[in-house]
Amino acid sequence: MKDAFTIIELLIVIAVIAALISAMVPIGIMAIDETKALTVANNLSQISIAIMQDFYLNHEIISNIDDLNSYFGDQSKLLNKYAISITNSSL
Repeated sequence: MKDAFTIIELLIVIAVIAALISAMVPIGIMAIDETKALTVANNLSQISIAIMQDFYLNHEIISNIDDLNSYFGDQSKLLNKYAISITNSSL
């Protein structure tokens, strides 16, 4: 009796492992996409809260995204780029 694996057995094991990994890749990609969607939803929620708070305190609606500097600092520039990219992608 021999106790060692043959090359065929090792190739079969490698093929099974490769099949399992290839089945898991789309699930990982979907999880990453869901995470990005949740991040965007959270960011939009924070922006809406900031706008409502500003309206409550100043009784005026923010007309420019750059007016969010008091809440987000330099990140308002990123928000402006994000708004431009969303506008361009919907065209």
